[in-house]
Amino acid sequence: MNDNNVLIIMIVEQKKNTIKYRIELLFSQTICDWKLLLMCNNSKYKEDYNQLQELYHNNCNILFHNEETMNMASTLNIGVHTFLENNYSHMLLISCHDKFYPNFLKFLLEKNKDFVYGSFHRSKESKYPIIKYNSLRDLIYNYNGLCNTMWSKTAIETLGLFDEKKEYATLYDYYLKTFMLLTETQIGYVNIALNTCLCEFNKNTAV
Repeated sequence: MNDNNVLIIMIVEQKKNTIKYRIELLFSQTICDWKLLLMCNNSKYKEDYNQLQELYHNNCNILFHNEETMNMASTLNIGVHTFLENNYSHMLLISCHDKFYPNFLKFLLEKNKDFVYGSFHRSKESKYPIIKYNSLRDLIYNYNGLCNTMWSKTAIETLGLFDEKKEYATLYDYYLKTFMLLTETQIGYVNIALNTCLCEFNKNTAV
């Protein structure tokens, strides 16, 4: 792979120190061919975003985009355009709520699929893990989210942009499109934990 072949997209939804810790986890990855696009679309985190931009402004692995008035789909589409207009092979969405293991990029890439997602270690508050969906019908009737979702350039060119009319359902809508337009052989699932899901923990913890 060429340097910085994976574009990782993360939206700032936590305080500066939490995001900084997540970024440091990326630098501990066994795969180093990535760039992180750190995005802010919420004025609540503008100051944290600005501090992160100041902290990492000389780091060639980290890109920044701030647009407080955009909805989730519009924000993600900035990432899609950045991905398609540059020489990346894969686009990966990760959550700043999660703690990632050092091999998670390696395991995703090794699947060599046009779309890959993985499992996670549940926090104490979580009741259900991310599971493998065997079909579009399975996804529709048993949807419990997807984690560490990665698309190839071929897949993104097929799927196109996120639907900006969907707003809060934009990710689910894109996952539906993924399972509708890609074949079963193009979709992979990593059946080991790639991260620790801390969403519920972070909702109740000051950082």
